[in-house]
Amino acid sequence: PEPGSFRKEHDLNDDKIIAYLGRISPRKGVDHLVSAFIKANLNATLVIAGNDMGGLKTAQAISGKRNDIRFVGLLEGRERLKLLRDSAVLVYPSKDEIFGLAPFEGLLCGSPAVVSDDCGCGELIATSQAGLLAPYGDHDALGRALRILINDTVAAAAMVRRGRAFINKHLRFDKVAERHLE
Repeated sequence: PEPGSFRKEHDLNDDKIIAYLGRISPRKGVDHLVSAFIKANLNATLVIAGNDMGGLKTAQAISGKRNDIRFVGLLEGRERLKLLRDSAVLVYPSKDEIFGLAPFEGLLCGSPAVVSDDCGCGELIATSQAGLLAPYGDHDALGRALRILINDTVAAAAMVRRGRAFINKHLRFDKVAERHLE
């Protein structure tokens, strides 16, 4: 999508966007993300996109009525891509997660990832140096990781380049299918 589409449609002006994209359930850690975002006092807007699977009320209660935290509901198709395209960072703070595609989709759209160290894709994010890891539920560590990627655009861009190269080499569907057949 055209850069700035999501930002314009949601009246976000020039704010940097920190995005969460996925189901909002207790194990996804959205409540921890909201707490970390507030505690870190970042100059950005946190956009939480996803359907409620039991974690929305808690995350909304923590966020209060802040203008810099937006709950936009489930995004699909092009709307999902618009958010990913405009995000400075994609966050995946889950626990007990076997894998997660959103951090890799974010990398393909230009956003480095911050994922919990209890997330299956965390190992790949670390191996590819395409983002930062934070211990699940550690608000200070999560806030530090977000601050680094919001403020260091050179490092963030390098992570995106490394992530895209890793995805192209290891995670394309044809590559995975070949390995599966082997």
